[in-house]
Amino acid sequence: MNQETQRQAFDPFFTTRRDQGRVGLGLHIVYNIVTNRLGGRIDLDTRPGGGTRIRLIVPREAPSELAEVVVHKSI
Repeated sequence: MNQETQRQAFDPFFTTRRDQGRVGLGLHIVYNIVTNRLGGRIDLDTRPGGGTRIRLIVPREAPSELAEVVVHKSI
């Protein structure tokens, strides 16, 4: 993954494979769930020709202010 692709990886609708029917929402959705709902973070480590590693770091429990948002929206 080059630097430009890495910079856009979590943007909505970004894909390098649109010609194969990809829509580019997967990493964007994962990013929003991990950071906004679970209070975690995502580390992306990549080197051109060397592969890509995406590490999800989440707390054992979501922060209470985020948990309250989820509870109120589901009621």
